[in-house]
Amino acid sequence: MRILRLVLALFLAASLAAAGAILWVQRPQGTRAVSRWLTSRLQEPAPGTRVDLEKLKLHWPPALTVERAVWKEAGGGTLLTLTAVRAEITRFRFLPGRISWKARMQVRKLDLAAMDRAVGRGAWKSSGFLNGEVRFFGQGGRLQEMELDLQSEEPGGNLNSEILERLAEMMPAGDARGMLLRALGAKATFHFDTGLLEMRTEGEEYLLNLLLNGDHLLDLKIRVPKNGLALLKETKLWK
Repeated sequence: MRILRLVLALFLAASLAAAGAILWVQRPQGTRAVSRWLTSRLQEPAPGTRVDLEKLKLHWPPALTVERAVWKEAGGGTLLTLTAVRAEITRFRFLPGRISWKARMQVRKLDLAAMDRAVGRGAWKSSGFLNGEVRFFGQGGRLQEMELDLQSEEPGGNLNSEILERLAEMMPAGDARGMLLRALGAKATFHFDTGLLEMRTEGEEYLLNLLLNGDHLLDLKIRVPKNGLALLKETKLWK
């Protein structure tokens, strides 16, 4: 009986601690602490940037929502604004790596020029704004699937032609690919008036649909192995 009372006391203490943590993380000081933790995780790819979360809440069944998340560059400009962020557990088992989860968020404004400064070191030669929706699905600490649906805002923007050339090279060989590569090679920067980016995970591949209408009508539908995106890094534009 003494052992049972001890186990019960430990359970109650753990429950109270968990309840306290839930209440604390939803308070302004808790939300700021989570923002600082996220900021620390971004210092390697984007030094000097920071994340500010607004109205973080925990729910039951297990879910986390954030009303607004803003990623800012060192100078104070906004790289990315997310709203309606929701992450939830879809299946829970008391075994490592057996927690399945999903997350979705609205991309209200992705500034390609600011992202280029912070992450691309100016090598992407990108500008313009994107918005849309992003969804992730995973198990444990692994991302298994993702879905991107993004579109550009007027008046469009620009991208480094070398990035697009790398993607075009993944197309099946043929006249269409050759013509596209020659057109992209003619200018260092590709200007687009409208743009659409869709990506889906299918098995061990990403199905990418990229439509850009500007200097040329660029319509890429390609399957990229999950490790195939590393080919883009050969341009040194992602370092």
